[in-house]
Amino acid sequence: KNNVINARVYEALSSGCLLFSDENKFMSKFFKHEDSVIYFKSKSQLKEKLIFYINNPKKSYKIAKKGNDLFRKYHQSKIRIKDFKKIINKIS
Repeated sequence: KNNVINARVYEALSSGCLLFSDENKFMSKFFKHEDSVIYFKSKSQLKEKLIFYINNPKKSYKIAKKGNDLFRKYHQSKIRIKDFKKIINKIS
């Protein structure tokens, strides 16, 4: 759990969704709390955060947009392929 990022994270961010996720140490290195995603520790905390962000659509949109921007800048397939080619070129 704390060593990988689930593919659904990238799917949600690529779609421009406001992502709520349980805390993940590895994921938090790339996606910061209340900047590009929303982390929660319990079901009750998730419920509180859902209610808060439903009632604060401007803040929700800002965070969702930042998450989408980060995805587009660093995690799209075309970006990953370029990184992969660099690794291959170093090896060969």
